[in-house]
Amino acid sequence: MREKYHEKINPKAFFRPKSWNEFYSTLKEKQKPYFKIVINTGARVNEIRNLHVKDIDFENRTLTFYTTKVKSRKGETRSVPREIKLSSQFLGWLQRWIRTNQLKLNDTFGIPTTAGVNKILAIKLGKMNIKDWGDFSSHNCRKTHGNWLMAMGMDGMTVAARLGHDANTLLRSYASPDIFTEEDKVLIKDILGDLV
Repeated sequence: MREKYHEKINPKAFFRPKSWNEFYSTLKEKQKPYFKIVINTGARVNEIRNLHVKDIDFENRTLTFYTTKVKSRKGETRSVPREIKLSSQFLGWLQRWIRTNQLKLNDTFGIPTTAGVNKILAIKLGKMNIKDWGDFSSHNCRKTHGNWLMAMGMDGMTVAARLGHDANTLLRSYASPDIFTEEDKVLIKDILGDLV
């Protein structure tokens, strides 16, 4: 049995695209929304849990997170909305999911709590041959998105703004973009579509 509190060996752990595809293919349909949304947006669990259908602008290919992390050290006292661009492939998935599940404008996507997401990760990754799988949490899915964007050549300031970070956090917390192979980049392009 794992200890209640686990000290991460590698706090910068992230998914390689081949491992992500393998992991995603093991998910049940009802588990897919969080993971599909996080890999395409890099948002925090709470941001995704509070995402409503009406927050998606299909015409302009954007979505706005209205519930974001409040950064009290920066003097924030309430959420600052963050609008991000989406790929046409991800927008197509969102439209299909909304239609299939008959979601209305005020509906959310039925995302589990952070603990629920982390439990799914622990169960699924524990059965896979992923190095440092015990270091993965919902936050590492977010790191994966940021790492992949940098690997595909997106400017660091753009990635930081997309994730709701400052540049220092990005430099301190994310891997170097030059560690990805050409095969990795083909798979990343396949997963993220025309976002990159």
